[in-house]
Amino acid sequence: MNEAFEYHKTRHRGCFLMLVVAAQAAKRPNVIIIYTDDHGYTDLGLFGIDSNVETPNMDTLARGGALTTKITQILRKAQALFRGPIRRRQTWPASLCRRSQIV
Repeated sequence: MNEAFEYHKTRHRGCFLMLVVAAQAAKRPNVIIIYTDDHGYTDLGLFGIDSNVETPNMDTLARGGALTTKITQILRKAQALFRGPIRRRQTWPASLCRRSQIV
């Protein structure tokens, strides 16, 4: 068969699949995950711990849904997500050559 025909056929199937998924998505609940770096439980106004903290939008979302208070920290994996691969604390020259070769 013609490659262009196969391409368009695959593309149309993908569009149809997206429409089916979008129609099914209306039946499922919405899920919002707010992922922040170095965010403690005192940094939300919802808990009422610090009166100086004002987060009205996040508080409204939290009051209308499920709120998790116990989460496992994945520090090493989170570092890789935000900063790329972990370099095992090597400095720039050590990662390229031996110290005896550094002038």
